[in-house]
Amino acid sequence: MSCKEQALPGPRLPWVSPEVVAQILTIGADRLPLEACGVIPPDQQVVETPNSHPTPTKAYAIDVEDLGNAILAYVGRSGVHPHDLSREHFIVWHTHPLGSVGPSQGDLDTRVEGFRYVVVSMPQGPATKF
Repeated sequence: MSCKEQALPGPRLPWVSPEVVAQILTIGADRLPLEACGVIPPDQQVVETPNSHPTPTKAYAIDVEDLGNAILAYVGRSGVHPHDLSREHFIVWHTHPLGSVGPSQGDLDTRVEGFRYVVVSMPQGPATKF
């Protein structure tokens, strides 16, 4: 997957690099048969968060506190002022352990306006943005 630049205020925002997808695949393989999930901040550090969905083998959910902690960790690492960030600076990611490609209807129904999303199909990709 190639890196796509987007013109947004604040830090430069690549989409996801092949290295990021490889990291997600590694995490996903470690979590099988569960869906793994997390956040990718603008510095492209892949952050895993617990999957808090009641049926984590079929879906994912990220607790708002875990999401907030990932964002605050980025603020602490980068020195970027929180007021200079918006949801679109962050990519929410998860895996599909059974290999289905692209977002499910549940993924589309539960996304939060403003965040960018990527789903990585196991075991070898591909990564789909939505």
